[in-house]
Amino acid sequence: MALTINYFWLKFVKLRIEDNQALRFILDDEIYLLDEDKNTYSAAPEPQPVTQTPVPVFNYLGANKKNFLVLVHYPGDEFMPADHLDSLEKVLAGKRMSKEDTAILNLAKHPEVTFDSLKAHFTPKTLVVLGKNAPNAT
Repeated sequence: MALTINYFWLKFVKLRIEDNQALRFILDDEIYLLDEDKNTYSAAPEPQPVTQTPVPVFNYLGANKKNFLVLVHYPGDEFMPADHLDSLEKVLAGKRMSKEDTAILNLAKHPEVTFDSLKAHFTPKTLVVLGKNAPNAT
């Protein structure tokens, strides 16, 4: 960007202005520009509209009290089969945890999910992946 230096007479004193934005602090009267000078002294660019990325909604089991995320992949079930859920609850009980301490998310029901969106939503301290197809889903 080329530096434009302008000289103005201000109350019989020649003033050197190196920053065009400083003119608004020095001259408080309206300034009318010729058409060819409008691009040189244009105002700040108009703000671009902010596009908001839709926040994904996750349907998961548990309350995620301890930021313990369990990723599963069962296309035929809402979360996971009852016998697998019972086994998982027994393992959690052995660790003095309950289903409410975790968030169990079935990736088969959320094919559009990315790992970054999972991190942003759940903020997991611990991540457990169950099922042979679960890693391929992320």
